Amino acid sequence: MSGSLFLTEAEKVLNPNYMAYLSSKLGSHILPVHRVHSANVSDLAAGAPQTVDGGSVSLEERILVAGQTDKSENGVYVVDVVGTGSNGSWTRAKDMEVGDILSPASIIVVHEGSTMADAVFKSTNLVNKTVGTDDIEFENIEPRQLGVPNIAGIENNAYLPFEIEIATSGAGSANVDVSVPVDCEVTDVRVVKLALTGGASDTVRIINGTGSDYITDAMSLNTVTAGGIVRPSSLDQSHVALSAGDTLRGTFTEGTDDCQAKVTVVCKPL
Repeated sequence: MSGSLFLTEAEKVLNPNYMAYLSSKLGSHILPVHRVHSANVSDLAAGAPQTVDGGSVSLEERILVAGQTDKSENGVYVVDVVGTGSNGSWTRAKDMEVGDILSPASIIVVHEGSTMADAVFKSTNLVNKTVGTDDIEFENIEPRQLGVPNIAGIENNAYLPFEIEIATSGAGSANVDVSVPVDCEVTDVRVVKLALTGGASDTVRIINGTGSDYITDAMSLNTVTAGGIVRPSSLDQSHVALSAGDTLRGTFTEGTDDCQAKVTVVCKPL
């Protein structure tokens, strides 16, 4: 069993120089920032492709979709199934779901891609838009063209969501604890089954602290095969708020086989 805190591709998160540039572009108030792995700026009429901007997509990667003919389909998606060609499956990300309100000039930061790596997009809407209903467009404002350098190793950036990983290697039932680095709020939980083994009663649950402040229900691993994703039916909003130094616990309960899973907890700094 192991527990670790990490920021996905932390070496490429926004740095203060970027924020100064964006402030000059958008005004003194920095609007919501969303991170994505790569961006697709052409229409995906054929479905969810295996390759985006020159790179193969992977399970759980976040993709900016910005070129749909039906502009209401644009937004941030998460790879649920990696297909072979265009038969994969992507769903809208929890921070940009159908029905959410997208603020004017919201910012999307792209980390990878043969042409879009380090690009910054902003929504061009002048008023709040409803995701999945209203037309949404994104403009590439490309601060990289201004010679703004990346600064490696910046962690706990106040503007970006981050991820906490809680993993089990299959050594049986156990509690895996991780210390929360900053004041934050849990916005999403994803469980990836790591092996074909896993009995009907193998479950994973996420807890705020070491008691019974359950953030999620007990998520069963028997509903998916290896590589499949399990999500909670809901998050208990009375327990999603965390303070710096709090314990975030993953409770892995073994049934008939070893409980092997990786849990990714997405948090938004407060």
